[in-house]
Amino acid sequence: MAAGGDDDTSGFAAFPVIEAPVTVDPAQRFEVAVGVDGEGLRHTVSEGIELADLDPHIQTVQLKVLLTGPSQFVVEATELPVLKVTRGTLDHDAVVFRLWSAGRPPETYDPEIGVWTARITATFYHEELIVGEGYREIRVNESPARRHARMSDATLVMSEGPPPEAAAPATESAPISGGRFSRLGRLFRGSGRAAHRQPSPMPEAVQDEALEREALLQEAVDILAEEQQEPPVSFARLDAPASVVVGEEFDLVFGLAPKPSRGVAEADPVRLPPGTPSRYELAVHVVAFGFALGEGEVWRHKLLVDWDEQPFPSASIHLTAGDLPFGEEAAGRVIKATFGIDGNTVAVATRAVAVVGTVDIQPPKLPDHRFSDVAIPTSDIAPDLTVHLFEEGDRLWMTLGSPWPIDLPREEVEIRIGSRPDEFVRHLVDKMNAAEGQEEMWDVLRGIGSDIGKALRGRRQRNEFWETLAATIATVGRDPQRESDAATVLILSDEPYVPWELAIEPLDAEDTPFLAQRVAVGRWPLDTTVLPPPHEKAIGPVAVVAGDYEGIATWGQLPLAIEEADELGVRYAAQRIAATYGAVKGAISGRPLTDVLHMALHGQYDQSDAADGLILVDLDRGEPKVLTATAIKGIPMQGRPFVFLNACQVGNGREVLGLYGGIAAAFIDRGACGVIAPLWNVRDDIAKEVALTFYEDAFGGISAGEAVRRNRQQFKEDAQTSTFMAYQYFGHPALRLVKG
Repeated sequence: MAAGGDDDTSGFAAFPVIEAPVTVDPAQRFEVAVGVDGEGLRHTVSEGIELADLDPHIQTVQLKVLLTGPSQFVVEATELPVLKVTRGTLDHDAVVFRLWSAGRPPETYDPEIGVWTARITATFYHEELIVGEGYREIRVNESPARRHARMSDATLVMSEGPPPEAAAPATESAPISGGRFSRLGRLFRGSGRAAHRQPSPMPEAVQDEALEREALLQEAVDILAEEQQEPPVSFARLDAPASVVVGEEFDLVFGLAPKPSRGVAEADPVRLPPGTPSRYELAVHVVAFGFALGEGEVWRHKLLVDWDEQPFPSASIHLTAGDLPFGEEAAGRVIKATFGIDGNTVAVATRAVAVVGTVDIQPPKLPDHRFSDVAIPTSDIAPDLTVHLFEEGDRLWMTLGSPWPIDLPREEVEIRIGSRPDEFVRHLVDKMNAAEGQEEMWDVLRGIGSDIGKALRGRRQRNEFWETLAATIATVGRDPQRESDAATVLILSDEPYVPWELAIEPLDAEDTPFLAQRVAVGRWPLDTTVLPPPHEKAIGPVAVVAGDYEGIATWGQLPLAIEEADELGVRYAAQRIAATYGAVKGAISGRPLTDVLHMALHGQYDQSDAADGLILVDLDRGEPKVLTATAIKGIPMQGRPFVFLNACQVGNGREVLGLYGGIAAAFIDRGACGVIAPLWNVRDDIAKEVALTFYEDAFGGISAGEAVRRNRQQFKEDAQTSTFMAYQYFGHPALRLVKG
């Protein structure tokens, strides 16, 4: 951020930088950082800042900043803060404003679309003279469910939501280090050289406006402070007897509670998405394995939450335990419930219930079931369809959720993929490795996809999943704000093995029939300690690990992987990391700190887990070391990087001690915001093409899920390789990688 012209040492020139969220919800509080940057940066709209006659001996310039916006935004500041700028340094201060989106749409707002754009303007003053100006546009976006509810219910007020906190008299400066804002996740920089013009005096109207605004804002704060409240701390409630008798009915109570439910171990508070109003609907879907539902009752419910009148609503259903397997006197069964707001899954609660044949039988001791808190950060990026897959013995149970006004299945769908899903995937990998490049390759993968697609129809061969998917795709296709017609699907799963992305709808004859070609799919393990899957990641440093296997007889050279690493270095200044255990461990643990960790290595899947992982180049007793999932879970990760594993057979999940495992999931467990990894062997030249195309799309503004989908669409019947379909994506399908 050089502060000065090329030839004029007495002058000062810089460019406004306004950093703010791309999109906010109605009635959401957010922050805007305002600062300056040097020449040559071209990303923000501005008129530049110039002080042509500044004394060359003055090293620090103090600029006052006025932030203004339309009536939809309330700026919480009562006086103009001061921005300190120092010549000849890349380290400047920023001033941070707090704003509140009051939710009032402009007159041009189209309720069918649900999006409007508001402009915020930063005006810079030096000694009461205007010396520069810049502006940013922010989208205000209603969630589909909120928009639908408001359009169908005239009583819903858009300005509903938490009022702003009391305003601070002025915002303190925060340092900008090395040209990067540290307060927020996105950087918008100056768009050109400063305009050569005479500074104009601060209009009296602006000074009067500041005083008037101070009085009006204080009045508004005084009024709103009386109504201000924080959301009450709440926990998912799922109450049932510890043991029940076969054939006897009991009550299951579900909802919210001020403290954890007994029997739901280590429950964390439910985390609401930012902008959640004080009055909202909580959707609850109960899944009870081996229990019959009371006559006329339903599994899916909506509870009205009101922080004032009803902060902890609940409801109940009647369940009856079914018969035990022949010869058994007692067994443990599981009841689960998902909790959602506007299509976002905010909690999944699990409890175990002992079932006995008669009252005189001693109930078995049951393990505690953990509570997974899977909140989505903001309500406007809910996946178009969320698929929950719960594992119970050799069965899977599927439930569906969506923010769109579509009909959802009223009960769970039982799915069977065979008694050993892990064996199913092992056979899939073997089949695809054998068919790679062969005449039958397309038919083999279509056959696998058809088997998975039939499984999604459920044991009773109902078509709920495919019908719901079709309704979702049709609804999304009618939304003019979408970047493409592709819907987003998030799979939250207990089950670590089956590549549901490959599913084909029965009788589908399209040339791109696979689920992951039709929609942007992301998957995320329910049983992970790092939640939720984020929807945005600011990208700075990129690191790449490429293996040079020269002299290692058991593993061939990967010349195209080296070229891939070189190209990433040219395009994105990626730092090269040696493919040794110590260097890779350092990169994972933040030495150097990186936002993208790309690995172009050999990899392998091994049933024993002893040799399952990424093949490194340093030797141990004559054999190359292997970076295993177990080792990755023992390395502290810094910064939640995005990880791309461009290696063979490392996308496949592995179950370790009942948890979602595998190389990809191990990175997620340590904190990665997303992971891409192939499930079977990939062809080097296509793997390079896939990686470079993905980064070009993702760094160009396309979501990670959509970028992966576009790569997958390259696989058609006349394709020479299946590499395009080999990659699995773990992460939010709408995740944005924002390159600074």
